[in-house]
Amino acid sequence: MPSSNTTPPSSPTISTGPLSQQSTAMVFPPSPPHPPTNLSGDTIYSNAMGRFSTTEPTPLTLDSPMRIGSLTQFQTSLACIIAIEKGLFTLDTNARDLLPQLHDLDVLIGFEATSSRPRKPITKPCRASITVRQLLTHTSGLAHDHQHEALQEWAAWHAVNGGPPAGEKPLMHEPGQAWFYGSGMRWVGMLIERMSGQTLEAFFQEHIWGKLGMRGTSFKAPREAHSECCGSTGLYSTVADCTKVLRAVARRDPGLMRAESYDLLTSPQLEDGGKVVEWMRMTGKEGFAQTWDEGAEGTFGFGSAIAGRDFGERRKKGSCSWSGLPGTHCWLDKESGVGGLLTTRVLPPGDSMVTELLVEVEKCVYKHEVDTVPISVPVSVPAVESVSWGCGWSTGC
Repeated sequence: MPSSNTTPPSSPTISTGPLSQQSTAMVFPPSPPHPPTNLSGDTIYSNAMGRFSTTEPTPLTLDSPMRIGSLTQFQTSLACIIAIEKGLFTLDTNARDLLPQLHDLDVLIGFEATSSRPRKPITKPCRASITVRQLLTHTSGLAHDHQHEALQEWAAWHAVNGGPPAGEKPLMHEPGQAWFYGSGMRWVGMLIERMSGQTLEAFFQEHIWGKLGMRGTSFKAPREAHSECCGSTGLYSTVADCTKVLRAVARRDPGLMRAESYDLLTSPQLEDGGKVVEWMRMTGKEGFAQTWDEGAEGTFGFGSAIAGRDFGERRKKGSCSWSGLPGTHCWLDKESGVGGLLTTRVLPPGDSMVTELLVEVEKCVYKHEVDTVPISVPVSVPAVESVSWGCGWSTGC
């Protein structure tokens, strides 16, 4: 990937002023056509702009460390498949047999009938297995309390009545019965650590980052003494580094794992993807994605949502995508040989400006890739006190 100060003849250029001017013009010059099978790793477009915060004037670059939030999960899924190749466990391994913290779990089945709030929870012991596959696909029943009203009421009742019991929060449903975005990937990371005998940092470094030359990625937060190796949200990385992962998966890099393992990583895993589609279309602070249009179809794979049809002027059917809390987005379209990454530092999550930026630039990329004609598209960027973003798009990602 070229640096932010270098523009190859076939790469697009960007003309921009201060963010307060509220507009950015993205211009793609003509170039030779790239067939859908082209996974050479050529960069179609890359740029970084803005600064770290209102108190720090340091400009962002494509190599600036950024918290990528839940985009961590794509790399954790990749690491999990690598661990499976090495025989550490299987997709059908019962994680409850290997992680003591998951031994004593209850399932929340309802609340006592009363008009007072919070109501007393009704639970039952969970007897079923929680497989690695279920953790990877968010079908284990584990959920985030800030995104589930029932779990919030469960926590509120225990806060009033002496605190919650020891152990993990209750499952929202029996394992395998439904899809709900939750903490499963955190447990996948813990399973990798337990079965490999390495920290997640060391495992990723040995099997992914070192092989791809990713020097700017770590679970260790910049300027912080202590950081948790969390497989769901813990990574700090750069646009340049994250794009290397997308490229490796798109090209099925044999240096990481076998070709059939890449196919497994990016294949649909759920028969009913209705809840996934609902999540990907969710707007506002409750959801971080909002990049799937009305009428979208799709399901979930391992660490990413998978489109069930073409997205018009954008990605094709079968494309993988996911997003993270600080306005981070990625997609990988294997059919077209195109992928992209957008990272921002915009909070609270669910900012429509970030979504609009991603959608508009994605459209530009596909017109450049397929039609190979010059394009100049204005993208609205409202004046804000603090915003920073970096993005990189590549035909091979």
